Amino acid sequence: MLGKPKKFIFSIILSLSSFTICYGKTLEQLTTSELIKLAARITTSGKVSKAQEILNEAELRLPSTISDDYATASMDDKADYFEIELLRGILLVKQQRFENAQAQFLRTMKIGETAKNNPRINLQESHILYLKTLFQNKNYEKVEQFYANQKSLRSAAVEDAGLFYTLSESLQKTSVPRALDLTFLIIEKSRDFDSLVHAIKMLYHNNLHKFAFSKATGLSIEHAKSQNDIEKIAAVIYENDKIDNLVRFLESQLLLKPDYKALKQKLASAYINQGKLKSAEILLRQLQL
Repeated sequence: MLGKPKKFIFSIILSLSSFTICYGKTLEQLTTSELIKLAARITTSGKVSKAQEILNEAELRLPSTISDDYATASMDDKADYFEIELLRGILLVKQQRFENAQAQFLRTMKIGETAKNNPRINLQESHILYLKTLFQNKNYEKVEQFYANQKSLRSAAVEDAGLFYTLSESLQKTSVPRALDLTFLIIEKSRDFDSLVHAIKMLYHNNLHKFAFSKATGLSIEHAKSQNDIEKIAAVIYENDKIDNLVRFLESQLLLKPDYKALKQKLASAYINQGKLKSAEILLRQLQL
């Protein structure tokens, strides 16, 4: 399991609603750090050109030689440059310029390699963004190659549902043993509900139907907290298993949660699919009453 996560710039992007700037300041009056945070905030709103303008202004605060010789830059300047370049990569992804974004994230990795002990720089963040960009560009073999060379990504996927999805879907196309290895790790270690649902889907995709159904039932008991959670599991069973197993699952859930009306509707539909019209009628009359 990973230790306490560092505060990544990408995490900052998702939580900057609390960041406020003195509106009396011009861009020139803001500090480099304030500019980077402002650019991150604007990036979430999709204003690409404005975010780029602010990042350009932030880079002007750094030594003019930093883009050519960042290895000798100060730790603070290097961290600022890393965050600027990382945001530029994210903006390229938003523009769907995936090849350019891949090159940009590789650049951030090179910057980060020269400052591994800087608390503001975390190479794994650029690794994850790079992988997700490769996936969006359907470069599945590159995903596998990079994953094989970065051992920490395996444990990182336990805490990052998006990373697990990216890796598992890519590896399923290039290396089924690696995909299953990661899936079993998620089942064992993860507590994220969506990751566990996707892990069950991966088991089905690899013809482990009995094991998948067993894990689906266990997940509904141990981790499902709402009707919506149970519906997510039911959807995976419906898409990948026999209708009889879907009926078994829904029946067992309604014994535990008899007030979940949507599950009654789904079970009635499954009964109709089985030809059990009387059972379906009883459920539908209950719903009508």
